[in-house]
Amino acid sequence: MRDAGARYERVIGRPPSGNMTVSAATAPQSLEALTQNALDNSYRLLFARSQIDQTRSETEVALADRYPRFTLGAGVVRDINRNGVRGNRTDESIGLGLRWTIYQGGRKAERNALAAMNSRAIAAQEVAVRDVRELAARTWNTYVTDRQRAAQLSDQLRINRSIVEVYGDEFRAAKRTLLDLLEVERARFTVEFETVGAQSGLVFSTYRALATQSLLAGYFDLPASELALEPVFRDRAKTAPENVFNVKIEPLK
Repeated sequence: MRDAGARYERVIGRPPSGNMTVSAATAPQSLEALTQNALDNSYRLLFARSQIDQTRSETEVALADRYPRFTLGAGVVRDINRNGVRGNRTDESIGLGLRWTIYQGGRKAERNALAAMNSRAIAAQEVAVRDVRELAARTWNTYVTDRQRAAQLSDQLRINRSIVEVYGDEFRAAKRTLLDLLEVERARFTVEFETVGAQSGLVFSTYRALATQSLLAGYFDLPASELALEPVFRDRAKTAPENVFNVKIEPLK
């Protein structure tokens, strides 16, 4: 349990509060709902959209010099005894100026570069949308598979427990041997072990659904600024799962 607390602090960025329990998060209602939430909340898509806005803003700034520039000026001059002439004199003026650069070398190349930058930003967003859709679909498939497997194993476990009870009664009635009873006990233990793993996988798939929707940090009440992200998390989990998950199984006693 202490090791789990240490791993929690490394991933989340702070020690756990209270007793740690493994509880399933809110499951997605459907593939469509999961996909739409992922598209609305994905950090990657939000970044891609901000890049498009940034390129458009830079384009507008760069093209602003090509438009006519108007200036408006006004002034008042008041003199006393100007040029030796006695009396007061006031001059008022107002002027309108226009500046427009009709031709300047390199404009076509600049325009092409701006268009290419905007196209790259839009293409990056489209790639991000396809990736998020694929991730949502794969997450949903995993969740459905884990849910079905957990339900099937739970049903099988109930059957095996009933068989063990029947064999126990028959063993006490001298209708079954000890080896028969031990065999059904072994089968029950195997199914129970697989059931625990399937239920844990189902819980993890709900967390994965939250991550797909960029809602996992909020589930743990963490602002984005406090996330202890590690980009190579998936690679580490694939190459050495024991560095991420506790996969050790204690021997039976």
